[in-house]
Amino acid sequence: MASGAAQMRVPVHWATRYLHVAITTDDDAITVEDRRTFAGAVPVRSRRVRVPYAELREARIKNVARWSCLLVSAAAAATIVLTSLPLLVDVALGAIAVLFLMMTFIRGIEVTRDDGRSWTFPICRTHEFDASLAVMDAMQHRGSAHGKA
Repeated sequence: MASGAAQMRVPVHWATRYLHVAITTDDDAITVEDRRTFAGAVPVRSRRVRVPYAELREARIKNVARWSCLLVSAAAAATIVLTSLPLLVDVALGAIAVLFLMMTFIRGIEVTRDDGRSWTFPICRTHEFDASLAVMDAMQHRGSAHGKA
């Protein structure tokens, strides 16, 4: 009995609305699409990963560190400490440092194939429950796909 496809979109982080991860689970595979970004805000390229349930080892939610966001935060903080800029500029740089530090440590969906290849897709912490529903659905499909073999 076919159950059809289920799709959801979850944001990458709370600071932008245009960056999201699309998760689709259908009868055959899990598909995850996102835009790769620099510093969590500048889109670089898109990627789409489709893993058939027969090849799916694991799908899970895990902690993710965005090193480009940490780099921007550290650069802004270092600029404040190492230069003597006007107070207003230091306050703005401090706000940028805090914003990017908050976007550094987030959650992510990790999809792993049986051959060991894995992909991680960052998601917003506040939407972790939504993404976990798609992950649970994929793992249930995986169980039934591996049960058929």
